[in-house]
Amino acid sequence: MSCKQGLTMSVNQSLRAGICAAILVLLAGCLTPIEGLQKSQFDGRVQDIEKSLANGDSKGFKLVRDTPKFIERQFAPWFKQNAHRFPPEYLYGFAARYQKFGDNQEAAFWYLVARSRYLYDLSRCTDKSVMDRLYLMGQGFRPTLTYLVEHPAATGQIGERALAWDASTPLHTMLPLKTCTMGLKGWERTDFSKARRVERKAGYVGGNKTTMYVFPDVKVENVSEWIVPESEFPRIRKETQDIMKEAVSQLANPTKK
Repeated sequence: MSCKQGLTMSVNQSLRAGICAAILVLLAGCLTPIEGLQKSQFDGRVQDIEKSLANGDSKGFKLVRDTPKFIERQFAPWFKQNAHRFPPEYLYGFAARYQKFGDNQEAAFWYLVARSRYLYDLSRCTDKSVMDRLYLMGQGFRPTLTYLVEHPAATGQIGERALAWDASTPLHTMLPLKTCTMGLKGWERTDFSKARRVERKAGYVGGNKTTMYVFPDVKVENVSEWIVPESEFPRIRKETQDIMKEAVSQLANPTKK
């Protein structure tokens, strides 16, 4: 075989190898129709959640809770990695998501994390009537609360992990201004003439439409009127963590006095 023939074969082999490699790369980067749909839905949901966070609106809970299970493998790791960035309402949404799926332990873990951080946010408000929000938020978690009460041994373990996560993970950096306007003082300052009437269907099959009124946000001109001085934050954080530790201890040791 001549040098020319050898060189031609070598070039052809290299070309074929390069083409094969390129095809493999392209195939590796391709998505099946299902994977493509999952990616599209995941990207869209993340975009909606980030937009809600940036706007400081009240959509976070529902956006997280109602994220389709179809994208669970993509969504759950992303949310857990970013959980420290979100206010408690989003964490409650994550707990409600697991409650909906019937995962009692994950629901309990994120419920306790959310409750600890919500208690901290509420405790930073000057209007202490907002503390009722803690009770109201818990009303949507009766299956999870039942699990915590009926399984004290598991509650002790889950509570320990949840409070350890809460203590070691940075807090979100947003001031709870919207939360702090949800008490009696905020109610007194609400402009009811600007309320919007909205009809919504009940969240179950065959549910009837219900009429709701959406009220405008209370205008905040002076932050100090709604939130205690920042110098009080460390003390409040410690106190609310101690309250949560005691609550978990009582659930885990129901016979202890």
